Amino acid sequence: MIRVNNITKTFAEREIFSNVSFSIPDAKIYALVADNGVGKTTLLRTIANIYNADSGNVVSSAKVSYLPEERGLPLEQKVFDFLLFVAQLRGMRKKIAKTRITDLLKKYSLFEFADFYIGNLSKGMQQKIQFLSVIIDNPKVLILDEPFSGIDEKNKELFWEELLELKNNGASILISAHKTDDLTHFCDAFLLFDGKSIEMVDSLQLQVEQK
Repeated sequence: MIRVNNITKTFAEREIFSNVSFSIPDAKIYALVADNGVGKTTLLRTIANIYNADSGNVVSSAKVSYLPEERGLPLEQKVFDFLLFVAQLRGMRKKIAKTRITDLLKKYSLFEFADFYIGNLSKGMQQKIQFLSVIIDNPKVLILDEPFSGIDEKNKELFWEELLELKNNGASILISAHKTDDLTHFCDAFLLFDGKSIEMVDSLQLQVEQK
């Protein structure tokens, strides 16, 4: 569960957003929809406790796993070694982590690149590796900033398969996007953010409005 209580964030005396509140129950996927420049990424980072809110607070039932929009991978590290490091950092036993990583790399057609340096892979492959790094330990609270950027349709389906499995296991998931297109069949609700306030719209309601 994620509960956001009246959070406000200011940078250099410029108010980015003010008194934002919403909650995401267990086993739900919500989409945060906003235009560029309104503070979407700042809001997500504040919810993930990367930034401290000036006022208000965020309550989470588990540690937040956060996927940034930009890539921040160690380019001089090998794929398998990086994922193993992340898994152990999150408390997974080495033997279990190795099995999980092997299964994921095979599923995402990356197994043959396990010993490649991340910097030698394509941007699409790097995006997949970054995605795997945040879902590797089956997190209960997940925030994804534009996770499908640079991903083809086949791998997008794999991403959704992974996210829906996490949801079915009780996870609370927040995904950011610029549009609601292709999301209405996967998300339970939409949070429409204009930089000042948030309006929650049920997914079924949005599907009706789009017809």
